[in-house]
Amino acid sequence: MTVRWNRMLVIAALLAGAGLVSCAAAQRSLPCAPQCGGAILNGRDLTGYSLRGVVLRDADLRGATLVGADLSDADLSSAVVRDANLAGANLNQTRFFGAQLQNAMLVGASLQGTSFSGAQLQGTDVSGADLTQVDLRAADLTEAVLAGTDLRGVDLRGAEMARVSLDGSQLDGANLSGADLQDAFVLGASLRFADLGGANLSGARFWGSDLTEARLAGANMLFALFESTTLVRADLRGAYAYGAYFNGADLRDAQLQRANLAWAGLNGADLRGATLDQTLLAELPETVEVDAARLIGANLGGAVLRNVDISGTFLWGTDLRDADLCLVTFSRTVTSTDSVTGVTSEQRLASDLNGIVWNDATCWPDGSPPTLSTGQ
Repeated sequence: MTVRWNRMLVIAALLAGAGLVSCAAAQRSLPCAPQCGGAILNGRDLTGYSLRGVVLRDADLRGATLVGADLSDADLSSAVVRDANLAGANLNQTRFFGAQLQNAMLVGASLQGTSFSGAQLQGTDVSGADLTQVDLRAADLTEAVLAGTDLRGVDLRGAEMARVSLDGSQLDGANLSGADLQDAFVLGASLRFADLGGANLSGARFWGSDLTEARLAGANMLFALFESTTLVRADLRGAYAYGAYFNGADLRDAQLQRANLAWAGLNGADLRGATLDQTLLAELPETVEVDAARLIGANLGGAVLRNVDISGTFLWGTDLRDADLCLVTFSRTVTSTDSVTGVTSEQRLASDLNGIVWNDATCWPDGSPPTLSTGQ
């Protein structure tokens, strides 16, 4: 009890030194929450101290040490907490509206019900923290370290998360719609039922992650890496996945309607029962340089491909048993003009079907498999 009271006196002295309250008034107010807006506490060592419910709006806590401190239910809106060490701190229900926490250390901190809405968290290390039900709407988490964190059900709508590290994190049911995850590291993470609709995932790495029934409709997945990723029953309708890698991915029963998969890697992918309606698998420009998807050894058993043009794609050894290919275009003629000579020429582009596997239940456009199997 004596140690706890001595710490309160130290805090009171700090607040009094900031000119906010008299020393006597500060002592009387503790442990109640004093009004400490604008306090200058940069570089202070407040390890293990209790600041529960304290109002520290606009306070300067740059470089402060708050390891294991109790800041639960405190108000640090618009506070400057850059480079501060809050490892293991109790930040439950703490308000950081618009606060600056760049490069702060929050490893092992308890953050249940905490609000970082609009906060600056660039480079902040929150690895291993419990972020359940945290509000991170419109927060800037660029290059933040969130490896191994618990973000289940967290609201991350519109968050800036470019180059963030989420390796091994739990994001089941999280809302990341409209978030910027460009070049993010999301290896071995769980995003079951997560909402990434309209998110920027270009260049992001999702190796080995679980996105079962995740929503990625309209997402920008340009050159993203989803190798060995689970996307069972995932919604990728209208996604822009040009050049994305899905090699070895599990896309069973996935919805891929109107998605752009030109130049995507789908080698060895499991697409059984997937729906590809108006899905773009090959871009056919005016030249014969075709940007075609690669489905070598993929499993399209029972998949439905409607109004899909796969001219120029590679389907070597692909399993097409029970697949609905009745409305698929396997080949077309492309006309090109030489930019130097002006000479116009035509070339027939066909899907490469060498070694494909099908059965009587496979539905072909003309009732039988096309004879073209020479590729481009």
